[in-house]
Amino acid sequence: MKKIILLTFLIILISGCMPSSGIYLVSDGETLPSNVCKNIQEKNIVIHRKGCLACAKALPILNEIEFEHNIKIEYYDLAVPEEREKLLSMNFTTQYVPTLISNCKAYVGIKSKENYLQILENG
Repeated sequence: MKKIILLTFLIILISGCMPSSGIYLVSDGETLPSNVCKNIQEKNIVIHRKGCLACAKALPILNEIEFEHNIKIEYYDLAVPEEREKLLSMNFTTQYVPTLISNCKAYVGIKSKENYLQILENG
């Protein structure tokens, strides 16, 4: 019963927000719409959440790539209200973490170091 109530609340929340704010939910391998791309410009963005096991594995890999290859990455934790609001102000969010946004494409889930590097260098 609790799951049904929570799911109903989320559906109401999402359906109430999306038309008025134009929030775009990303999924794996998807190219973001031009209005979202305009908001994020040429940034590499990682969306994660405190307590996420996959995020705990992905973040050290991404930090290593950032350091070794001098690639700038912005990190946003969905558990931090200010960071979640910043993403929403750019007109997008994700249902899944970790999510990497690079060259206006979304890459959802944990990837190998080689895959992340290829995404960040080549798009």
